[in-house]
Amino acid sequence: MDIIIKDFIYVNKTAVKNSISSMKYVPVLALILFALGVGEKYLLNLFTTYTTHGNFILGFIRYIITIIFASALVGVLSDIVNYNRFRFKNIIDGTKRYYLPMSNTLFIVYVVEYLAHIVLGNINFQYTFIIDILVLVVLSTVYEKVYISEEYGTEAVISSTMFIKDNIIQWLPIVIIFVATKFLLTVNYAIFILDFTFIINVGLYSLIMAILYIYKGHLFKILDGSSIRKRQFQGKF
Repeated sequence: MDIIIKDFIYVNKTAVKNSISSMKYVPVLALILFALGVGEKYLLNLFTTYTTHGNFILGFIRYIITIIFASALVGVLSDIVNYNRFRFKNIIDGTKRYYLPMSNTLFIVYVVEYLAHIVLGNINFQYTFIIDILVLVVLSTVYEKVYISEEYGTEAVISSTMFIKDNIIQWLPIVIIFVATKFLLTVNYAIFILDFTFIINVGLYSLIMAILYIYKGHLFKILDGSSIRKRQFQGKF
């Protein structure tokens, strides 16, 4: 237990140190997250209003929009976390580069989530909430698997699950903050109203997630491909 505590302190202390230089990009990343949040809400509301072909078409449109925005975000995060830089053109370049990897990866996640909802949701409504939690737990590391480990599709999803299992103590604070923020501050897509509450909600969500994305990116780089025993052998703590 003493070794686990020492390792927890080491990896988080190192992640904080590595994140400091990247924190100068928090305002611009938060602004991008804000724009993506508002844009996604507006587009989904627009298609909900004008699409009359059922939930399947609407679900497909929602999926495409989510993939496009996720690809843009991953492109920006790759620039910030891997190279400590930010370029506006990488929003477009990142979308082009990561669209297929993100599409292949998130497709697996959404299919598993959908099937689990059908099978377990009909048995007990509480299972639906548990499924949503588990999906968010897996998603807490999927982006990093794509833009840092360069793993896609089924490989990325399985690898994400194994990563969390192997680093549950070190990654647990990230999971708690990530899941809590997603549940408490995720934008309600039912109605698009640019009121003060909406602005504050999305603004706060964007700021928290900007800091979290940068920090967990640097923490992931420390943990991925390593282990407590390996770090102890290297004399890290």
